[in-house]
Order: sequence, then structure tokens, then C-alpha cells
Amino acid sequence: MFIFTKKSITFSCVIVAVIVSLASTCFFMTKQENFCVGTIVIDAGHGGWDGGCVGINGTIEADVTLEIAKLIEKKLKKQNFEIIMTREKDEALGEKKLSDMKERAKIIQEANASAVISIHVNKYSNAQRRGVQVFYDDTNIGKEFAYLMQQGLNVHFNKKYSGKDNLECLPGDYYITKCALVPSIIIECGFLSNQEDEKLLNNKQYKEDLSSCIENTICSIFLHDSV
Repeated sequence: MFIFTKKSITFSCVIVAVIVSLASTCFFMTKQENFCVGTIVIDAGHGGWDGGCVGINGTIEADVTLEIAKLIEKKLKKQNFEIIMTREKDEALGEKKLSDMKERAKIIQEANASAVISIHVNKYSNAQRRGVQVFYDDTNIGKEFAYLMQQGLNVHFNKKYSGKDNLECLPGDYYITKCALVPSIIIECGFLSNQEDEKLLNNKQYKEDLSSCIENTICSIFLHDSV
């Protein structure tokens, strides 16, 4: 049996006061401070002298990828993710393709990130191909991430904009997704070889909706355990 004495009551009150104080502090900090819930690298494909593919009406891939990457960055920062961008303006990271890719790899490796997303725009010989498609490397480290991202895009984006809700994420030997042993994917944001997709890639609302869909899918994957 615990005997309550003046001394023990005083000590207990002190302990309670400390606990309440800490709890209040933690609550205040949680509300006031932007605690990082994970680091994600966003790679805006191409840039500078490397414009990437060009649409049938002159749209340059590098311009589109940077704009979409910045929209995703802005949205994820509001969700308290730490975002590392491989580029934030129209520039290449090297004088040649190999040096450019090595610089991107260095950024990814030094970021100690939870995931990597590389933003690109597709081009294909069949002009009927369209929609947003996800790719991952053949090590399968990013397979689940790619699958969940593709499902989110199919249901909440592709169906609305291209009428396609059955696109599949595909594996391949991609340098950018093998830079770190974390889930890494490439998101091809549409086909510049398709006239309708090219129009959409120049549409502000399309890019806004696409970045929101990517943001929401990332949050559902990385934050579901912390809700």
C-alpha cells in the first residue's frame, strides 16, 4: 500500500507538473515547427543544353519537367517533407550527359532520402500513346512504390484526362533509379508525341492536378502510419 505523505504529495505534484509541461511543449512544437517526416529527392529531367524531347508543336521536355517538379516540391513541403531538388532552374548539371547524370547521382546519394522521383515527359513513335506512366528499375526496389503511384494516377488522374485507367508501371534498366538503395521511380507525365497530351502539358490546370495527385499518393504511402 502506498502511504501518502506531504513529501510524497509534493514530489508527485512536481512530476505531474513536469509531465504536463512537456506534453504542452511537445504539442506546441508539433503545431508550430515544421518537423521533417521524410526526405524525398525530386529530379527534374534534362535542363540547359539538354532540352530532352520536343513535342510536335515545339514543347520542350526540360521546361515541363521543371515546372511540374517545382509544383510537387511546393506541395510536399507543406506536408512537412524535406525536398531535395537536383535542379531548380533551366540548367544542366554537367557539360556532357554522363557528367550531368553523375552529378544527379551524387545529389541523390548525399541526400539520404526515403525515395526518389524523377520527372520526365515521354515521346513514342505511335502518336496514339498517351497518359502518365511510371517506371522503376529492374532491381525491383521501387516496384511497390511504382505500382502504388501508377494506381493512384490511373484512378485519380489518367481516367479524367486521357480516358485510360489501366496503364501499368514498367521495369527497366534506368540509371537514375539505381543511384541509391531506396524506392526510386520515373514518372513520365504524358506524351509529347501525342497532340492532346502536348496541349495538356502546356495547360496550367493539368500540371496543377498532376502534381496534386502525385502529392496525395506520396502522402498516402509515406504518412499512412502516422495519421
